[in-house]
Amino acid sequence: MTSLSLYGLGDKVTTTVELKVYLTQDLDSRFRKAAMSAFGYGRGSLSKAAAEALARWCSEREGTPTPIATSAPTDETNSSFEDVEQDNMGNSGEDKLRRSVQPAT
Repeated sequence: MTSLSLYGLGDKVTTTVELKVYLTQDLDSRFRKAAMSAFGYGRGSLSKAAAEALARWCSEREGTPTPIATSAPTDETNSSFEDVEQDNMGNSGEDKLRRSVQPAT
């Protein structure tokens, strides 16, 4: 999946792509909790956190500073990541995390 978005630095137009990764359940849970804590429970939180983490990881290995995004993704950009954040049951990972951390009644 490739889509045109306005997410990036200033007026620069960037292309977003889908990246599928395999994580342990523990790392997945830790990442989701950290992403929700940093970016909230809205759509796109996992993508924002992943993009930030990957940019930092690359910068560390390249020895270059990590550029800081000057604008947040738009609703259109966030919707392009909806399929990435959906699990096989059609529920978003964010919804699944919310249910897993809510106390049973």
